[in-house]
Parts: sequence; C-alpha cells; structure tokens
Amino acid sequence: MDLIVVKNATCTYCGCLCDDIELHANHERILKAKRACVLGRAWFFNHPTQQGLPPALIDGRPVTVDAAFEAAAKILNDADMPLVYGLGNSTSESQRAAMMLAERIGAVIDSHTSLTYGPGKIAGQLTGKLTCTLGEVKKPRRLRRLLGYQPGREPPAALQQVRPQSEGQVRAQGAQGSDDGDGGRS
Repeated sequence: MDLIVVKNATCTYCGCLCDDIELHANHERILKAKRACVLGRAWFFNHPTQQGLPPALIDGRPVTVDAAFEAAAKILNDADMPLVYGLGNSTSESQRAAMMLAERIGAVIDSHTSLTYGPGKIAGQLTGKLTCTLGEVKKPRRLRRLLGYQPGREPPAALQQVRPQSEGQVRAQGAQGSDDGDGGRS
C-alpha cells in the first residue's frame, strides 16, 4: 500500500488555519495528522474518501468534470447577480481564487457568518484589515494581541503556535525589549 505524505497542510476546522500539519494517508483515508490538535485530528480523520461517487453531478445525474465546468460557467455567465457565498472552511488560496472569480464576473461576496459577524465584515470590506494565519506568526515579539481571544475558549492549537521560543520572551502585556518605544506595554 502506497503512503501519501502531504506536508504543510492547512486545517480549516476552527478558523485558526494551522498550516504546519503533516498528513499521512493511503488512497482511502488519512492515517496520521502530525502537529494537529485534538479538533484538527478529529476533523481530518472523519473525512474518508467516498468510493463509487461520480466526479460530478448535474441535476442528480453523473457527468464528467468538463461537463460540470461548462454548466457552472454557463450558470455564472447567465446570472444577473451571482453570489460567492461561504468559504468559512476554505484555505486562503481557495478564498483568493474565489475572490478573483467574483471580481471577474461582478459577483456579490458574502460569508456564512454574515448574520453574526456581518457589521464587522462590512467594516473590513469598506476599510480593509490585516490578517494572517497563526502559522505565519513566526516571531513572538511581533505578536501583540490575539484579537477576539477569550481565555479558556480558544482552540487547542491557538496558543501553541505563538508560545515563546525561550523563557521571558513574551509576557501577558507584550514583548520584553520591544523596539517600538512602548516598553512592551502594547
């Protein structure tokens, strides 16, 4: 049995988007998820391949992938106001591709969180915002705050990825010896 190894896989389960996961799989299921937290492991291990399903369906009938792409392109081309919706469990690359498509076809973009986080999302769209995955936070001194952080309710991997590399490098109020002139009080 051939073992497939995927390095730097991104887990989209909780929204932290941990991107340092190493997956080991056979052709049917994921067998090991190195560096995934308990939530990520449960998510990866409960997504087996579904044998016997056709590559695509149109109106419940099996079709080729090419036929599905043609049908999707026609639907999008004929739409008066296409909608790109969801993307909450998508990787940054997938979201970027969806945004490029939405821009090209003049689509409206919405998120499944529009009912709960709608005002904040609209503000971010109007004014812009800075984001990153926790895997991109490589230097704890650059980390000042985890916005929206609620002690005791964070995903298990949330603080593991930003823990200090050496004793005393990060404290609750900020980084010691920061060079931004605030004495580490950020």
